[in-house]
Amino acid sequence: MANSLYISALDQRSGKTVVLLSVLELLSRRIGKLGVFRPVIDSVDKPDNDIELAQKVFGVDLPQESMYGITRDEALTQLRDGDPAELLKRILKRFRALQKQCDFVVCMGTDFTGIVSTLEFGFNAELAGHLGCPVLILASGRDRVPEDIVAAVGVAHDAFVDEGCAVAATLVNRVNPDERTEIETLLRGGWQHEDPVWVLPEDPLLKHPTMGEIMRAFDGRLLRGDAASLDRAVRDVKVAAMHLPHFLEHVSEGSLVIAPGDRADIVLGCIAANLSQNCPTIAGLVLTGDMDPAPQVDQLIGGLRESSIPVCVVRTDTYTTATKVSDLPGTMEPGRSLTLVAVV
Repeated sequence: MANSLYISALDQRSGKTVVLLSVLELLSRRIGKLGVFRPVIDSVDKPDNDIELAQKVFGVDLPQESMYGITRDEALTQLRDGDPAELLKRILKRFRALQKQCDFVVCMGTDFTGIVSTLEFGFNAELAGHLGCPVLILASGRDRVPEDIVAAVGVAHDAFVDEGCAVAATLVNRVNPDERTEIETLLRGGWQHEDPVWVLPEDPLLKHPTMGEIMRAFDGRLLRGDAASLDRAVRDVKVAAMHLPHFLEHVSEGSLVIAPGDRADIVLGCIAANLSQNCPTIAGLVLTGDMDPAPQVDQLIGGLRESSIPVCVVRTDTYTTATKVSDLPGTMEPGRSLTLVAVV
C-alpha cells in the first residue's frame, strides 16, 4: 500500500481544502501519524491555511516548517534562473524528510495563484512523478459545460500517466447539481481507465463563513453565545442603520447583523427575532465600537433561558476599510461580492 497521496487541482476554486479535510478524515480512522506537505507555500511569515487546518482538526503535531518544500518567491527565483532541477531537488529532499516522520503523507499541489499559472499543471505532474505519490486529480465543474469537464479530466489523466504517475482516482467537484447525471453518463461512456472517477455536486453551504470564522477574523470578543452557536453559517450581511421596524423587514435567513454596541433596540430586536417562529433565523450579531450593550440590556439578555444568538464585540479600529467576506479564512469561495461595511 502506498504511504502518500498527491492531490492535484487542475484549476482554481476547485474545493481543494475541503477535499484535503475529507481525505484526512478517512485516513485518520486507520493511519497512525499523518502528515501534510505543501511543495510551495506563499510565505514563511504567516501560517499556511491547509497545514494549519490539518494541525488543528486532526492533531498533526509536526511543526509547520517541516511540512513545506519551498516558498513561492524562492520557486519563482529558481524558475527565472533556469534551474527547475534544483527546485525539484529541494522539494524532494524536504518531502523525504517528512515521510520518515509519518505513516502517511498527503501532498497538496500548487493552486494556480502564482507560479506562472500556465506552467503549474506540468509542474504538478512532474513533481508528483518525482515524489512517487499516487495522484488524486481534482477538477472543478463550476461554470463549465459537461462536455468541457469530461474533456479536461481525460486530458489531465493522460498527462499524469505520461509523467509516470499512478492515478489513484479522479474527482470532479463543484458540479451543478442539475448536470451531475449528464456528466456521469458522459464519463461512463468514455472512461477507459481502471481507476475510478467521481462527480460531486456543488453544496452552497460550503461557500459561507461561520460566525466563529468572522469573529476570529475581526479579533472579536464573544459577549453572548456558546461554541455551538459559532458554527452557524453566515449567508448574508445586514448593517443595521434603520430603526427596528424597518430593519426587521430586511432581515433574511442566516443574516449577520452589524450594529453599534449602543443600539439596544437592534440587539433586543435580533434576539426576539431568533426566538420568534415568524422571523428568519439570524446567524449572529457583531457590535462595533468596542461597546457592550448597556448594563440593563446585558442583564436582560443574560437572563434568557435559551441561548438565542451569538453576540460579539469588535473594536472601533478593527477595520478601517471595507473587508470582503472572501478575505476571511476557511472554505469560502474566493471573489465573493459580499462586503462587510461600516465596521469602522
